[in-house]
Amino acid sequence: MPDWYILFVRSKSEEKIARSLAEKIDTTKATPFIPTTAKPHSQKRESLDADGKKQKRLWGKDKKQCFPGYVFISSQVNAVEFAQEIAPLVKRTDGVYRFLNYGDNKQDIVVKDNEKSLLERLMDKHYFIDSSKGFKEGNKVKVTEGPLVGMEGKIKKVNANKRTALVEFEFMGEVREFTVMLEVVKKEDADGGDFDEIR
Repeated sequence: MPDWYILFVRSKSEEKIARSLAEKIDTTKATPFIPTTAKPHSQKRESLDADGKKQKRLWGKDKKQCFPGYVFISSQVNAVEFAQEIAPLVKRTDGVYRFLNYGDNKQDIVVKDNEKSLLERLMDKHYFIDSSKGFKEGNKVKVTEGPLVGMEGKIKKVNANKRTALVEFEFMGEVREFTVMLEVVKKEDADGGDFDEIR
């Protein structure tokens, strides 16, 4: 299983830095990546029916970064080899401020397996978190489709109108929040769906 490392980098330069790292690093040993997630967007369209014009809101999705200001590295080599061969190249890259670490130990920079596994459950092989679908069950949401299935305990807040959920995870010893796409439908529609893609 590869190890993960997380870099704190210059804001809005994440993709440029990831590309620069990929050019410097032997990608058979380590690969930079940026976790992304689905971002909902909508537009209103008018349609004609027997009663005249009506507006319908159509939903689609874009892609956005989960953690602005951070670039991740997946490494296939052990921590010693990473520290000796790869870390020096990373640190000399323009826009990279530092590796995240646990507590006061600046050498403790490998993401713990239990923290990594939770994020891996959400992501596909391209480090992308797709949209989920669920329905309200009292004051809680039951997720029926998508990466959030079985992870309802991580959901801290749902905005049904915007089709988003705020989720909370711990990694690098700190609690962090990010927004993912969650469509909340009526319970009877949970197996069907009312997600109208924008064409």
